Amino acid sequence: RPDLREALGERVARAGASTADARDAQGRPSVVEVVEQPAGVHGTVPAVLAARPYLAEEIVFGVANADDLYPLAALRALRGWDGPGHALAGFQLAHTLLPGSTELNRALCQTRAPAMDLVGLVEAVIIRPADPGSGPAPVSEPVPQWVAQSGPAPAPVPQWVAQIGPVSEPVPQWVVREFGSSEEAVVPATQLVSMNLWALRSTVWPLFEAAVSESGGQGEVLLPVVVGDAAAQGRAQVRVLPVEGRCVG
Repeated sequence: RPDLREALGERVARAGASTADARDAQGRPSVVEVVEQPAGVHGTVPAVLAARPYLAEEIVFGVANADDLYPLAALRALRGWDGPGHALAGFQLAHTLLPGSTELNRALCQTRAPAMDLVGLVEAVIIRPADPGSGPAPVSEPVPQWVAQSGPAPAPVPQWVAQIGPVSEPVPQWVVREFGSSEEAVVPATQLVSMNLWALRSTVWPLFEAAVSESGGQGEVLLPVVVGDAAAQGRAQVRVLPVEGRCVG
């Protein structure tokens, strides 16, 4: 956006630092640099690719939404993470909703226990609070594969379920609908969701470059879709880090 570019550009200019050589002893950028996406390419993937020249190849770098407010605990969790592959901050759904929130888009995290490895991100619309008397959908009944359940489980719970806290405690429920579907389902307020806060390594660049190339410059190329699909297909390892605190965005 021109207004943001102008405002940030003034701050960088006041810092009196050159862009290409502004790095610390570890090769990390030491100042803010305003990077413009190539014309005709849209989305979070090309936006991150545009910053590649300013990032050392062997570092872990962070990606965040500029218009989201993240809790300090989430930033500390990613800053202190040093595991294999990539990492994603996972927020409890209830901690990303304001009073009266409806019809919001959220990416539901599907994880594999016990390590909390990501096996997919499901883009869904959060519609409304569920009827408190309805209770969670029993695991023994047919349930959409993209639903992560919580609450009492009369049958073995699927491995990809992301649960927080004892499952014996009742939690509020929300009605959701997957993008492109008219089918509604119920998920717990503790369902982990992505708010686009990542720690990534250089192994992500080939995934991003291939996704932009395959798009042919049409539409948006979104980071959660590309990384979520790669995780689901076993082409990327992503650890979901459950974090406390509210995220507004």
